[in-house]
Amino acid sequence: MSKDTKKTLAFLFFLLAGILVGSAVAYFTKDIFFLSWLSYGINFGIPSSTLDLYVFRLTAGVELDVNIAHVIFIILSILAYTKISPKL
Repeated sequence: MSKDTKKTLAFLFFLLAGILVGSAVAYFTKDIFFLSWLSYGINFGIPSSTLDLYVFRLTAGVELDVNIAHVIFIILSILAYTKISPKL
């Protein structure tokens, strides 16, 4: 495996890990009074619309949900990647 491929896979892994951990932190802290600010966020995008032609049905839409925990953990994962990437 080439060096560039390893770095790309490592970056995607760290980015996905940051998103998943940020989602978990936001979910588990939403009911805790002094940590509920981590789950504050916005949801934006194009709502799903459906084209029904009797034979087949096509549904398309894109929505993005971003909260403070996502942003914090994505930044932390990118910082961790920059520390580890020279060793790859």
